[in-house]
Formats: sequence, C-alpha cells, structure tokens
Amino acid sequence: MKWSRTESKDLWHYKRSLDSVRSSFVGTKPRGHPAQDDKNTGAKTFNIPLHFTIMLSLHSLLLGGIVGYLIGSIPSAYIIAKWKAGLDLRQEGSRNIGARNAFEVTGKRSIGQLVLAADVLKGLLPVLVFELARPGNPATTNQALLVLIPTLVLGHCYPIWLRFHGGRGLATTAGALALVNPPAVLVWLLIYGITKRLRDHVHFASIIASVGALLLLLVIPINFIEATTLAISGLQQDGSDLRISIGVVILIILSRHIEPFLTMIRSRDNALNES
Repeated sequence: MKWSRTESKDLWHYKRSLDSVRSSFVGTKPRGHPAQDDKNTGAKTFNIPLHFTIMLSLHSLLLGGIVGYLIGSIPSAYIIAKWKAGLDLRQEGSRNIGARNAFEVTGKRSIGQLVLAADVLKGLLPVLVFELARPGNPATTNQALLVLIPTLVLGHCYPIWLRFHGGRGLATTAGALALVNPPAVLVWLLIYGITKRLRDHVHFASIIASVGALLLLLVIPINFIEATTLAISGLQQDGSDLRISIGVVILIILSRHIEPFLTMIRSRDNALNES
C-alpha cells in the first residue's frame, strides 16, 4: 500500500509525538525527520508542530505542579506574624495572608518587609532551581517550568495548610517572573503606579494593573514575548505556552481581588446613600 506525501508526513508527526512523550520519561532524544538536517552539525532535526508543544506529560505535571503548589502554599506571612508578634492574620485586619496586612496589623515595617522578601523568594528560588538544575530532558523541564509558575501563585493564594485562604499572589508572581520575563513585571508595576497616582486605592490599582496586563498579554505578538524572555529560562521558543502560563497567573491574582473589589463597591454605595 502506497502512502501519499501528506499522509506519510501526518503519520510521521504522530509517531514523533509518541517519541516525545516517551522521551520525557526515559530521557532519550526523539528521532528527527529524515528529510531535515542541521546545517552546522549535519544532525537530524525537526520542528515540533504547535499542537504538540502544548502537550504536557504526566512527568511535567507532577514535577512542576505538585512541587510548585506545595512550595507556594507555605504561609510565609502567617508564620512570620505568629512568630514575631503572636498574631493570627486570619483573624486580624483585612485577614489577608500577605505583607501589607502583616505590616498594618503589627505596626512594624520590618515585619512587612520580611514577609514581602519571603513571598518574593518563594516564587524566585524554585524557578531559579529549575532553571539551573534542569531536571529531565529540555522539553520536560520547559513544560514543568510552565506549570511551576502558575502553581506557585495558586499555592500562595489558596494554601491547603490554611484551608485555601492565602494572599493576593503579587509578590510571589514578581519573584517567579523576574527570572523568566522581567518586562511582564515592569508593565504591571507601571500600570499599577499610574493608576494608584490617579486614584489612591491599593486594590483598585491592583485590579486595573492586572486587567491591563492581561489585555496586553493577549494582543502583543508572540515574537515579542519570546524576545523579552530570559535565555536562562529556556523558554525563548515557547512564547505561546508562556503566554498561557502568565495568563493563568493573572486570572488567579484577579480571583483573589474579587472580595476587596466588592467591598470597595459596597463602601462607595454606602457613601452615596449617606450623602
């Protein structure tokens, strides 16, 4: 039976996808397409189609997802406030498990700064370890890193240890993205700074900055995302997948701002009624 050129190519892509999944477990290199050679080395190479690049193996999900969530869910603010001031942040102030509430409740700037540093490092250090150690083959490591970033933030915002009541996720996000795509952090800070200058309300500025960053993320070209991604991350060729990863992070952050946003609206309505 003879295969047409298109059918043969499709069959090869299918077999290649199976090799890619298998290689994520056993560490072998997938076979290249016989018709494509590297110009410099003469080695067989091949470009993975887009629908294969977003395919996550079980290994990647376990490595990035579980590790990310467990590290992210360490309640830094709760532990530090309890240790330094004997206070339970779940019952004090805004009840948010974060640096700002820790500072406002304890009245000590040093505690707020310590919590902020811990939350940033909680995002930065795991990403740095993945980037330097690069467990598994490159494809598996990249997939795991793309899963690690949002699960770090998910763990911070919804920690299992505190019955899924955590912080807003901003500091941990900044730490995680600082070693992957720093301009993403700078864009958020820029929008936040402008908004807060126009209206001095922290939660309002955070929401506007997050929504603005999400909209920009959706419209900017993939090649711009890849060009601004640090080489150490290994994700310079994974712009589409990185866009999804960062987008999920922003949605998680926004989910933790629903409550303060509704509180802000209710306060405004009450003020209008009283006037």
